Amino acid sequence: MALVQQEIANHKLNLVMWPAVRNATRPFMGISQAHKRVVRYARRLKQDMVCVAEDDFHLTAPGAWEYFLQNIPTVFDIYLSGIYFGYINKENVVKQFCGLHLYIVHNRFYNTFLSIDENNNLDQALNGKGKFVVCDPFIAIQHDGYSDHKGKHATYGHLLKGRRIYK
Repeated sequence: MALVQQEIANHKLNLVMWPAVRNATRPFMGISQAHKRVVRYARRLKQDMVCVAEDDFHLTAPGAWEYFLQNIPTVFDIYLSGIYFGYINKENVVKQFCGLHLYIVHNRFYNTFLSIDENNNLDQALNGKGKFVVCDPFIAIQHDGYSDHKGKHATYGHLLKGRRIYK
């Protein structure tokens, strides 16, 4: 069973799966296009917000998804389930970050999100363009394994040192 299917089954998630967008020479462009396709769809349907998840996300413990939803901030542009880079201030806001494995985009930010230049990594190109709130503790991380972006096996645990993880 694929990792994402295990997450869906283990946490009884109701998700719509979209096929990946592959770009062999510039993988970050395919990733950006895939994320934007979901946000564009939500904008067309006039959804208040949309949750985007990559196929390698991993909820850290039972109840993590519910915790994430129960703690959606009142004001945000992107609500992140966890990050791998970035200073989080005392209000759980981060200006620069790396980590779009599971997040929610608010409709007021759809147009800005969709206007991001695809010649850069999406998370890095978003830096400084909105109010990004990080869930505390982190409720999702990425599974170690093959990274489309890096084109090789990747591990993430070392990037979580000092971070609070939902258990």
